[in-house]
Amino acid sequence: MDPIIFYPDPRFKTKVKVAALLLMVVTVFWWSIPVTFLAGYELSGIALGLILVLIGHGALIWITFWATNLYYNSIRYE
Repeated sequence: MDPIIFYPDPRFKTKVKVAALLLMVVTVFWWSIPVTFLAGYELSGIALGLILVLIGHGALIWITFWATNLYYNSIRYE
């Protein structure tokens, strides 16, 4: 008898993404203000520091969404 394969509910993907973003806010994004001012001080302008920090955050969010999609697509239940 072949096993029956079940896949998770699509709403689970949203829950995983929200949990990952909340984890990032608590563990990573808290340093945004100090890094903005330090980068701005070293690179001649807070605006440039803010741009660099926003680019970094955007990259982290993109990587997180990519990784959560990989995780969600790998889940199978038998």
